Amino acid sequence: MSYKYHYLTNLFLCIPFISLAQREIEGTTLLNKTNTPFIDIINKTKHTYTQSDINGHFKLIASAMDTIYFRSIHTHEKEIILSDTILKQNHLEIHLENREYLLAEVLLKHRNLTGNLNIDLNNIPEKVNYTEKAGFKTPLKAPQEKIVSVGQALGYGIINNIDLEALTKHLNGYYKRLKWKRKRLQENKITDAVILKFGKDFFVERYHLQEDQVYVFVNDIIAENREIVSYWLSKNESQVLQIIDMYFEQIYKTLQE
Repeated sequence: MSYKYHYLTNLFLCIPFISLAQREIEGTTLLNKTNTPFIDIINKTKHTYTQSDINGHFKLIASAMDTIYFRSIHTHEKEIILSDTILKQNHLEIHLENREYLLAEVLLKHRNLTGNLNIDLNNIPEKVNYTEKAGFKTPLKAPQEKIVSVGQALGYGIINNIDLEALTKHLNGYYKRLKWKRKRLQENKITDAVILKFGKDFFVERYHLQEDQVYVFVNDIIAENREIVSYWLSKNESQVLQIIDMYFEQIYKTLQE
């Protein structure tokens, strides 16, 4: 009796701490103060993944000091650490920033149009690349800031050529963070492409994963071995799978922790 009593007492004493260890948090993803759907939400600490629904609402199991990562193709990435203050909120509001895409320079060409629709239609070749006809030389792309080297920032030793703005960005870590952000963005794009190519069911069956673990599983392997990026870009899919097989046990263990 005494043993059972102490066992039950210790069990009940542990329950509050277990409940505090992790909990389900609810929130909404917003863009320009408007609910925005289908935002990828990754708990980098617990290696779990979810997505906000069509109304922008989400639920996620997390603990204090977990790192939560929000991303989508039309928003800038956002990362938060769940402090005790954040966890005390009944409902989180995650405000995201819009990712702007700009057209590259557009060249408008003169096509000798007469203004007579019947004549102009007859002058159009049978096979027309309408994108080229419109004068778009390059596809839609986001402008990318150039990272100035340390040597360039220092003007290669010539005082009058020192780039103070670039030098400041090196000193305050801006360029370092920018490189990390671009690296993560590339890894995320490759992750999406790999999962789309093979399908979630492939990873669930081949590696015995839960469906919500697939994204983090592939993403972690890409972060662990960057060779997979070059193999994927060169369309060497067999080598990609070999690397995934090679790192399977290592990454799978972290998912189970």
